[in-house]
Amino acid sequence: MADNLKLGCFTGIQYVKVPNQPGILAAIGGECWAARVADGILSVIYSVDSGRRHASIAHTSRYPTWDEIKEVRYSFFPDDCMVAMPLPPRSDYVNLHPNCFHLYEMVDDKHGDLIQKG
Repeated sequence: MADNLKLGCFTGIQYVKVPNQPGILAAIGGECWAARVADGILSVIYSVDSGRRHASIAHTSRYPTWDEIKEVRYSFFPDDCMVAMPLPPRSDYVNLHPNCFHLYEMVDDKHGDLIQKG
């Protein structure tokens, strides 16, 4: 598959790489991806921040569904890493887009015991 396309492994959603715009994305080296879904556009910003993989997933008019979030997790992150969607303390909470969720790679195995393997 071309470097500018990603095919979702569950739903088959096709993500197309979008050229980065000047600004914060260029500063952090993120990649922008977009997919047309039945009711709008699903966007993904994928970056590596301080050694930790991060994806922001947003929809134009609603929250991303669980299946869409799961699709981004398994399409953009390596299969062998632990990924979480944290909810920070209220004092640290920032909401720049009303329909956006964030996925972060867990860089240590501190929470690995939460998932029963095998």
